[in-house]
Amino acid sequence: MLARILIVSCLMVSFLPEAARSDEREARPKGYYFAKKQYVPHPLPTFADTRDKLPKPIYDENPLYVQMYWKTWELAFRNFHEPQPGSGFVSQFIDAAFNENIFLWDSCFLTMFCNYAHPLVPEIETLDNFYAKQHGDGEICREINRATGKDYAQWVNHKAKDLHSLDPFNWGSRFDVKYVGRDVPKPAPQLTLDALNHPIFAWAELESVHITGDRSRLADHEPLCTGFDWKPVYTSPATDRASLWFINPSLNITAH
Repeated sequence: MLARILIVSCLMVSFLPEAARSDEREARPKGYYFAKKQYVPHPLPTFADTRDKLPKPIYDENPLYVQMYWKTWELAFRNFHEPQPGSGFVSQFIDAAFNENIFLWDSCFLTMFCNYAHPLVPEIETLDNFYAKQHGDGEICREINRATGKDYAQWVNHKAKDLHSLDPFNWGSRFDVKYVGRDVPKPAPQLTLDALNHPIFAWAELESVHITGDRSRLADHEPLCTGFDWKPVYTSPATDRASLWFINPSLNITAH
C-alpha cells in the first residue's frame, strides 16, 4: 500500500518548488529520469505461438463473447511493435493503430488489457517509451511519432511562447493561459497545453502491479517522480485544454 501511495503522489503531484527549476534542468536530455536507455532487440510474440498460453474464458451462455475475446487478442498481436532504429524508444509496445503516432491515454488503457497476458506480450513496458521521451523539465507529450520518436509537431512550442493552447478547429488562433496571483512561469514550456493528458501513468502502473503481482517497476520510477514537476508549476489546478474545450469552447484558461 505504501508503494502505491508513493508512486501516485510522485507522478500526479510535484513536491519540488518552482525555484528548483534551472537552466541545467532544462538542458537535460529526454529520458534523463528513466533508467532504461536503450532497446535490447528480441522477437515479437505471435498470436499463433502464444494463443494456447493466454487466459481461456468460458462463457457457454453466449459463445460469441468468447469469439470476440479471441478476435481482440488477434488484433492486439497485429499491433505489437519493436522500436524503430533511431526512434529512441526502449521497449516493445502495443499501439492503438489510430494513425502513425502513439498516444498516452490509449497506451495506458491498452496495457490494462495486456496485463492479463503477462509476461507473454508487451504490456506495461509500453509506457517506457513515453518515459524515455520525458523532457528535462518533466513534460511528456501525449502524442509521439511511432517511427521517429519525435513529439507530434503540432504540440511543440516552436516559438517558445508562454503556455498556450491551439483551437483544434482553427489552428491560426491561440488561447493563452492567464495566471492569477502569481508570475508567468519561466522558462517557456517545451510543449503546448494540447500536448498534455491527465497523468494516468500512475493508474496504469498500479493496475499492472495489481494484476501481475510484479512490483519490480516501482523502484525504477523514483527518478521519474523527481522529474515530473511540470504540471503543478504551469497549470494549477492541473488539467488539459482538450477536456476544457469540449465543455466550453469559449472558456478562458486560468491558472491560479
